[in-house]
Amino acid sequence: MSVSFRHRLKSLRKEKNVTQAQIAAILDYGYTAVANYEAGKTNHP
Repeated sequence: MSVSFRHRLKSLRKEKNVTQAQIAAILDYGYTAVANYEAGKTNHP
């Protein structure tokens, strides 16, 4: 069974106790981009 990118991103982020804003800062993205990836509104790059 394949886990989707959005579910994997959210799972790893929560496992590491990192916020969407922190992930966004590391990736030099807006935090809304990370939120949209996790919500499935945007496909991963």
